[in-house]
Amino acid sequence: MTTRPERAENIVQILIFLIVGGMAGAASFTHVHDWTMHNAPPETGGWFGWAEDAKIEAMRDAFARSSSPEEQKKIAADIQKENYDQVIYIPLGQYVIPSAWRKSLTGVLDGPATPVFWNIDKSE
Repeated sequence: MTTRPERAENIVQILIFLIVGGMAGAASFTHVHDWTMHNAPPETGGWFGWAEDAKIEAMRDAFARSSSPEEQKKIAADIQKENYDQVIYIPLGQYVIPSAWRKSLTGVLDGPATPVFWNIDKSE
């Protein structure tokens, strides 16, 4: 069993670790942020390497402000067309994680990367 001074010392060590780690993380972020803003396209205010297209931003705003699903669907199609025309994003590949389960399991739902583990029922 640890004594009260040992527990206090452990708490102080953890606090020091968290403070130093937080300061290192903040310094690292500041360095990365300064570098990216220095190398960003002039007068954009955007992060280096991120696409910036005023037309798409206007369409995104219109999408968020539209009230009908039909109008949102049309705006979404226009955004997709503009993305393809401007080549803002190039997919580099896809992946599928194979999964298997026995026949006695029912209700398995596929998730975005792996199956989710609720709604499962086991019958024997």
